[in-house]
Amino acid sequence: MTQKILTAVFLLLLTIFGILYFFYSKQYTDDSIKGYEASLTTDSEGFQSFLYENKGKFVKLSVVLSSDMIQDILKGMDKDNRIIFTASDGENQDQLIQYMIRLPDDGRRNFEFDQVSGKLSGYFKTYRRVATNGSPIINLVPIPPNLLLKQTK
Repeated sequence: MTQKILTAVFLLLLTIFGILYFFYSKQYTDDSIKGYEASLTTDSEGFQSFLYENKGKFVKLSVVLSSDMIQDILKGMDKDNRIIFTASDGENQDQLIQYMIRLPDDGRRNFEFDQVSGKLSGYFKTYRRVATNGSPIINLVPIPPNLLLKQTK
């Protein structure tokens, strides 16, 4: 009976370590995540293209926003815990594209935003959808770096 219990405990521990290793090995290193650095004007065509190409992936952003985008962010969260800033769509200058940063329910910001310089930086997962009025929307979900990155030395 004792031998069966020890075998069961050993198998359980082996399974747990296997699962932990699987998730650890799936973490990214900083140089394995595509990054985008730029100053954005009211037309964000390059930024938009980068996010479209990396839809559903993790990205590292370091962008300086235009004064209009900064004002959008300074308005704060909407009722759905989103910070929204807009720019003209590079494909159609008469249409606006919305960038939505989705915050967790506790409102914690897992990204950096400097109000003075307008620099927005951090790790995000990207999603794209089309709103009912036809305007494109890009959702940016902030990801805490400690959940995403392996520590390398």
